[in-house]
Amino acid sequence: MKCCVLEDCNRDLNQIISCIQADDYLNNQLSIKSYTSTSQIDLTTDIFDILLLDIDLPDKNGIDFANDYIKIYPNAKIIFISSHNELVFDSFKVHPYSFIKKENINIELNDTLLELLDLLKLHKKEIVLNNKDHTTIIQQNDIIYIESLKHYCYIHTKCTTEPYKIRANMRQILENFNFYFYRINRSYIINLNEIKQIKNGRVILKNDMEVSLQRGQIKKFQNTYDNFLCRKIIL
Repeated sequence: MKCCVLEDCNRDLNQIISCIQADDYLNNQLSIKSYTSTSQIDLTTDIFDILLLDIDLPDKNGIDFANDYIKIYPNAKIIFISSHNELVFDSFKVHPYSFIKKENINIELNDTLLELLDLLKLHKKEIVLNNKDHTTIIQQNDIIYIESLKHYCYIHTKCTTEPYKIRANMRQILENFNFYFYRINRSYIINLNEIKQIKNGRVILKNDMEVSLQRGQIKKFQNTYDNFLCRKIIL
């Protein structure tokens, strides 16, 4: 995964990079690019999964930069590393994954990154569809919903206009899917990330598809969705 380190103090920058490189797993998993100024980062081409940001920077503070960045790349995860502990609450406006005090870099940084990598890999889980003449790999977070019709399931994604057709049942599908998929009735599994509105026993997805909740399951679904939203804050 791609990791940005933005720190204007060379001593602190070297400490962060050395700390990561001291862990073999992190060193293999992360491709690190370092910067000393926000002006060195091109928001159109520099795309990162993880950003380790100082806050007190010469041209633009790290919180404002993070706010600009996640407007373009909302799935990027932010970790602030700062000696300005009084800014921890200000940083909450960009929903960072973590805030690490500079004096705790060697204690907290690698454990935080290892935990975050586990969560990101869970979120980016893939499924492999094997057809007669080709194999297709789909990112689970690209799936909007799955429809069951007779002996087939039709997987509707953000990337294609036509669904992928596979011979499987709903139980088999759910066994291999992430926690954010929910069987809303006998015919549909939905991606909880794709919900726009819940109204009058119906779920409206971001693509304006409407699905009816199974009778008697509205309260159970609402509890599941509330728990999902709480867990999503961590992700």
